[in-house]
Amino acid sequence: MKKLSSAEVKRQNKKRILRYMIRRDTATKPEIAAALQLSLPTVGLIVGELLEAGLLCEIGMQASNGGRPAIALQLIENARLSLGIDITKNHVYFVVVNLRGEIIAGERQEYEFANLLTYYHGLVQRKREFLKKYGIENDSLVGQSCSMPGIVSKNQRWLEYSHIFELKTPMRLNISKDIQYPYMFVNDGTACCMAECYSENMPDSFVYVMLSNTVGGSMVIDKKIVEGKNIRGGEIGHICLVPGGKKCYCGRRGHFDAYCSARVLAEQAGGRVETFFARLEEGDSRLAEVFDEYLDMLALMVYNLHIFTDLDIVIGGYVGSYLAPYLSQLKEKIIRHNIFDESKEFVFLSRYREEAAAVGGALHFIEQFIEKL
Repeated sequence: MKKLSSAEVKRQNKKRILRYMIRRDTATKPEIAAALQLSLPTVGLIVGELLEAGLLCEIGMQASNGGRPAIALQLIENARLSLGIDITKNHVYFVVVNLRGEIIAGERQEYEFANLLTYYHGLVQRKREFLKKYGIENDSLVGQSCSMPGIVSKNQRWLEYSHIFELKTPMRLNISKDIQYPYMFVNDGTACCMAECYSENMPDSFVYVMLSNTVGGSMVIDKKIVEGKNIRGGEIGHICLVPGGKKCYCGRRGHFDAYCSARVLAEQAGGRVETFFARLEEGDSRLAEVFDEYLDMLALMVYNLHIFTDLDIVIGGYVGSYLAPYLSQLKEKIIRHNIFDESKEFVFLSRYREEAAAVGGALHFIEQFIEKL
């Protein structure tokens, strides 16, 4: 194994100390040194650099049981921020997250997509107004992501094509003119999965299933998203469940998306998923039957993914955010398919709701900032 240079060792230790402070409310240099098994002079040197960079601050003396009291340190959580934008067919989501991954500003706006210059100019203007409204300075931003349903180019600079947007040629969004920080475009399912990857207590490997207006997902192995040879990994919405079945928006039949997208439920309740679940909770028998069929198909897909990968399955997206009261019902249906007697849970729900794609893309740049310290 190649020996690390002293500069690289210092860089790694700086990342460890910052990550430690991200997880703590306050800490002293001796506490950091003990927790990370570093020498006090090493911690003192690196903490000094983080103070100078404006990432940490001193908040006074900690109470002492004897001897000289230590100075308490705290993360300046909003010292660096990241912007996530999620574009859907009828809406746009703006989200800003801080160093802790907390959402400090977020907004969902109705804005119908159109592959026109007027749309792009309008999007840029909406972004500026959003940042101004919440007092977000450009200097504090470390990056901007833009998530969309479709296949993104390998260099993450444009959307190659999108069935849901009816785009069959590459779309280069001209929204980078006014930014002086890194930016990227990312598939919405991949972005949602990123949000899970950066969450605490997540397994190193899992499959993510996004149940939104379109169905997507990703597979994570050893904390890395498997993108595939052509950056098309995770297109689980186009796995065929019922040959010759319901028509998918892509034009083919029997795809998972045609049975388990949020649209399947929304269409039964005036076009709104929240209305569907509100009426379901009130005891609407017709919707209960629709939902039972929905869970049947979802259970089949979850089982197929699990039996193939032997990984945990995390369900998110619009529908995923409503599934908590029905999770045991879903699990019962999955058990009927399972050929193994598994006692350990392998189906979990995402902690994010509609903003997951915007959050995941934004968190990517927070993580990138820490890694490049």
